[in-house]
Amino acid sequence: MVMVFWNQLRMPAGLAIIGLGFLWGAGFPAIGIVDTELPPLGAAGIRYAVSGCLVLVYAAIITDRLLPQTQRELFGIIIVGGFMFGGYQAGLYLGTQYISGAVASVITTMSPMVAALVAVPILGESRGLLDAVGFCLGLTGVITLSQPAVGITSLSSTSIGVRVVFLGTTLFAVGSVTVQLFDESLPMEALQGWAMLVGAGFLFCGAIIRGEPVPAVHSLSPVALGSFLYITLIAGAGGLSPLFSTDALYWSNGNYTGGISRADCSDNRVSTTPRADNWSND
Repeated sequence: MVMVFWNQLRMPAGLAIIGLGFLWGAGFPAIGIVDTELPPLGAAGIRYAVSGCLVLVYAAIITDRLLPQTQRELFGIIIVGGFMFGGYQAGLYLGTQYISGAVASVITTMSPMVAALVAVPILGESRGLLDAVGFCLGLTGVITLSQPAVGITSLSSTSIGVRVVFLGTTLFAVGSVTVQLFDESLPMEALQGWAMLVGAGFLFCGAIIRGEPVPAVHSLSPVALGSFLYITLIAGAGGLSPLFSTDALYWSNGNYTGGISRADCSDNRVSTTPRADNWSND
């Protein structure tokens, strides 16, 4: 009954993309604010631990299956969690210690282009000259953002931040392609929820390796606390609602369709909001 009712609520693709643009896009500057008061990997780990639990509750209500049943489904969860939530978010949170959310949002738009290239050896897809040209142009933009100075051997903080975020973006793209080798019937809501928890585990491990202190959420300033709650509850868990409730972005029966993972397409559209927000404040 719940699933039948939910299927009737699916929103148009255009509306979903706009919703994602505002919800996820505003998360870039919010992450920058949180990074100033909390250790990055610990904060990211808490965010996705909480968001993952909320998404799993949501999945239990609207889907007919919550637990993975095959090794392929387990591998899919580990890949999405490790690459797309663990690796990508680690790069994003660490990188935004050095660069603004606006710059980070621009770098993440490289994800579809990187995914298109790695899909060639992983999925056996073919690419043309225009794809290669597009990647080169995008990479040129990333290098430009790094602001390399002639004659200076040491890396600037901006250059470090750009490279770290680009590394995270590359991991996201690799994960979004690789997971297509493990398509099964696990509903996407369940896949995302478990993957968030797996990603949180990787992030906590990274925080321990880096020697980060335990995040003191209770000591946050009102602005930082509001930003942390936003990226956790709204952009984290709530931000997936438009993705789950649209026919264009919904992956039927948990299966990815159409070649490159549509997560890359969504990720490419959510970076416009923080550019205006951040550059207007620079």
